[in-house]
Amino acid sequence: TDVAAVSRGTKPKYTIVTANGKPAVLLSINRQPDSNTVRVADQIHAKIDELRKTLPPGIHLEPYYDQSGLIRDSINSVRDAILIGLVLASIVIVLFLRDWGSSAVAGMVIPITILITFIVLKVMGESFNLMTLGGLAAAVGLVIDDAIVVIENIVLHRDLGQGRLQAIYSALREVTAPLIGSTVTPVVVFLPLIAIHGVYGTFFRALAVTMGVALFTSLALALTWTPNLSQYFVRRKSEHELDEVAAADWTQRERLEHLIEAEEASYGKRFHAVVDFYERWLRRALERPLLLAGLSVVLIIVAYFCYRGLGSDLLPSMDEQQEPELDTEFPQLLQDMIGDLTSAPEPVVIKLFSEDGNLLVKTGPRVADAISKIEGVVDVQNGVENTTSGPAVNYQIDPPTVARAGFTPDEVAIDAAAILEGEPATAPVVTNDRAYTVRVRFPEGNRASIEAMNNTLLTSSAGRTASLGSLATVTQIPGQTEIRRENLQRDLQVTARLEGVDLGTGVAKVKDAIAKLNLPSSIRVEYGGLYAEQQQTFRDFVFVFIMAFAFVFAVLLFEFRSFSAPTAILSSALLSTAGVFLALLVTGTTFSVSAFMGLIMVIGIVAKNGILLLDAEHEFRRAGFTPEEAMMRAGRRRLRPIAMTAIARELTHINFTFSIPTLCSRYTPSK
Repeated sequence: TDVAAVSRGTKPKYTIVTANGKPAVLLSINRQPDSNTVRVADQIHAKIDELRKTLPPGIHLEPYYDQSGLIRDSINSVRDAILIGLVLASIVIVLFLRDWGSSAVAGMVIPITILITFIVLKVMGESFNLMTLGGLAAAVGLVIDDAIVVIENIVLHRDLGQGRLQAIYSALREVTAPLIGSTVTPVVVFLPLIAIHGVYGTFFRALAVTMGVALFTSLALALTWTPNLSQYFVRRKSEHELDEVAAADWTQRERLEHLIEAEEASYGKRFHAVVDFYERWLRRALERPLLLAGLSVVLIIVAYFCYRGLGSDLLPSMDEQQEPELDTEFPQLLQDMIGDLTSAPEPVVIKLFSEDGNLLVKTGPRVADAISKIEGVVDVQNGVENTTSGPAVNYQIDPPTVARAGFTPDEVAIDAAAILEGEPATAPVVTNDRAYTVRVRFPEGNRASIEAMNNTLLTSSAGRTASLGSLATVTQIPGQTEIRRENLQRDLQVTARLEGVDLGTGVAKVKDAIAKLNLPSSIRVEYGGLYAEQQQTFRDFVFVFIMAFAFVFAVLLFEFRSFSAPTAILSSALLSTAGVFLALLVTGTTFSVSAFMGLIMVIGIVAKNGILLLDAEHEFRRAGFTPEEAMMRAGRRRLRPIAMTAIARELTHINFTFSIPTLCSRYTPSK
């Protein structure tokens, strides 16, 4: 106390956090990579409840962002999608086959498939994150397809009059090969995802693994579990039992004709009308190939104009349960998190490159003013004001003067620091096993102004005294713009966010505005941020689309041993994209990574149906039917299973999209 006033204090504050207008401390807790988010969050909340009891009055602990809530809601969403999807799929089977036993057999496939998928993912070391949960939810509508095809064929043979075991054997002999091919095709479309790098590649690889495991599991169950249960649950609606001895003498053509007769006898009146309608239009298409080609061209044109009319984003808008009354212009937390992981947190980043720093400082505000006038462009930063430091005072020590005064430069520097922030002592004070830093600092009056700092009297180790102003030259420095370089080239970045406008449209308007500025030729302009990430990701997905197309073609070529069938199926897949783009346009959904993923999945789904149809067509051809008649009969034969699988799948997806808001906002465009 003879030389200083000793008191408790706090470290100098350079960042101030407030919550509800009051001072606060923001504590961020991250889990270890191999830990469970939900379990960690539960333990943290339990510990917080304990700490609340010991806190002084006026201190409150409140959660700011808890990712475990999002995960819990996502798990509940998947659970609901599974349960409701199971009910909807069972209803579809009953409506078509009019047999509750067959619906029970097919319905059991969904929970067993999900359970086995959980086990396999656990063995593979995968965690339950947004993409694995999304993969499970998206797979709910697909995993039942194989079971429906097997059940429908077993029911058909039972309706023909065959015994239980004979019906199962005949059904499996007919559909095993096309079933394997139709399951492999949706899986191989995911294989090229391993070529995608970065955060999005990691996300979609997890989704691909989940869906692949689920689909292969459903195939295995359809070929083993489903036939075994069918012995006990599938009943025969035919009043007579087939004479197996007489049936053994049937030719292949006769067998197929008897199957069609048995199938049509089981149709209801309404579905029979649907089949007749389909047959009439299929015959017209086969008789008028030029008309069919013209309609295909129309579909291509429609797809093109629908695509041009779509907006584009990197990710679909996400709902993370923010308060509905809060009107915020910032993207949700998860989008910001992904942006941080990709080093591109801002949607719009305009990079201006030039070696002339003064020119960049003048051009940045011009660009910012131009784009700030665009509707939907908000939070514009011109790259100058947001990167300029505050004014500073520079003390330039004069070594000869310092030496004559009996000081060393280090002593002057330490004393100057002690005037402003205080100088930490070399050894802390330890109290109750806790170390406290001792900070030696001049009185507050010595730093009240520059003049007071200059007049502060310093004492050297040799006992000499002098004022700080006599030992150093004082220079006031205005704020300096941060010097940024990218690839050794100096640049300035103008940034902005978008509100009420999609990423593609917003950046297009920004480009038009900058083009009208006629910037000097010495300035090179590049566009970064989430827009650059979107363009790179879209390029990666174009590669994935092409490779998926090639892989599916290879599977089909192996399946049919000819080029005609793969060409026909993949042509249908390409034409079906018109429906994708039209649906996005009608619903006002932007084209994003999720929509691109859905577009890729369409190839596998269309190929899945095409394999079932053309496999039957090949079978009718081998039985001696003409190509046109074989296609007609194959269409009638496969319409029911294809319709059943398509309706069950889409009802599940529609339920998932519109009934479960928590997770569906991430995957809606992929449906």
